Amino acid sequence: MKNFYSLMAFLLISYNAHSQYFLQNNITYRSPLADSLVKRSGIAEITEVYTYIPKKGKTYTSKTIYQYDREGRATLSCTIEDTLKMTHNRVYTMVNHSTRGNNGTSKSWRFGKSEGNSLIIYDAQENVKEYYVYNKRGRLSRSQEVFYKDSLRSRINTYNKRHQLTSYYLYEYSGKKLKSTGLYNSKGKIIRFWNYNCDDAGTMLKQKDTTTICTSKTYLNDGTTISTTNYFNDRGEPVKSVYYTDSNGNSVKYLYYVGKDQALVYMNINTFINKQEASRFTKSFTRNGKEFSSDYKLFDAKHQIVSHYDTFWNSRKPSSRKNTYKYDDKGILLESWGYNGDRLNAIRNYRYRFYLKKD
Repeated sequence: MKNFYSLMAFLLISYNAHSQYFLQNNITYRSPLADSLVKRSGIAEITEVYTYIPKKGKTYTSKTIYQYDREGRATLSCTIEDTLKMTHNRVYTMVNHSTRGNNGTSKSWRFGKSEGNSLIIYDAQENVKEYYVYNKRGRLSRSQEVFYKDSLRSRINTYNKRHQLTSYYLYEYSGKKLKSTGLYNSKGKIIRFWNYNCDDAGTMLKQKDTTTICTSKTYLNDGTTISTTNYFNDRGEPVKSVYYTDSNGNSVKYLYYVGKDQALVYMNINTFINKQEASRFTKSFTRNGKEFSSDYKLFDAKHQIVSHYDTFWNSRKPSSRKNTYKYDDKGILLESWGYNGDRLNAIRNYRYRFYLKKD
């Protein structure tokens, strides 16, 4: 339970309200293209034809049809598995709907057959004010209410299906800088406290039921800024994260350490060419220093992924996967090839239907 509360607090602190909503409500719809590109290109429908090529035996095919509204938002996904025999048809329906009131408030609905109904309400400043999650029968499952003071989030209440308060967060600021976050149960008893009020050197002291989060910064001659954050996790272990930012404000490296021996368990390295991201590499390790997995993406001058490599060491025999991508001159994905090691084992082709341009 403590891990759950810490994760919730981290999400609430680290992401904007819109991202929080989609993360907490488990909306994980996958689209071949970003919503912004779908809208900009006027795409009404994408048909993805997938062909799997096994090492032995017959190939397997499937077809997925994605449909979008004029705002680039997904409205339907239909998958036909084994298109040669038409053996299975799986339909996933989503509806996006927004309304705006005379007082500036807005309501946005997003419906998915497998995820039930959700309602999110914004205030006049487009801050999330309330959101509700319903089950497939249309009954309320849970809800949250967000309060603001001087445009800063000050409190979040969480309610159960009977709209009874179950817990709440309180936020304290120094100016616009977050000083602390407290999680309380419905009776006002503190469950967890996150303290961000540290001195300039990033001094950290362990306290009972308190996660003290301290950040210190180092500035290098080449314009690089190194931000080091220290805190204790729910197990009482020291944790350290180190961010490297170049002179252009780009995040070029991130390192994450955990435990009294400060074992490196995760790293992320980005390279940039002319302020444009050219590659992204991540790697994770076990606490005893063994490699666990890695992910490497290469981008072209338009920041389109041209190749993607995955490597896994979490089995007796390390394995690797590779995907390469082909686009047209407008950035529309045309085809991708997947490899298991050096062997081609998957091909995806894409066809598009577009909206007619408005006069």
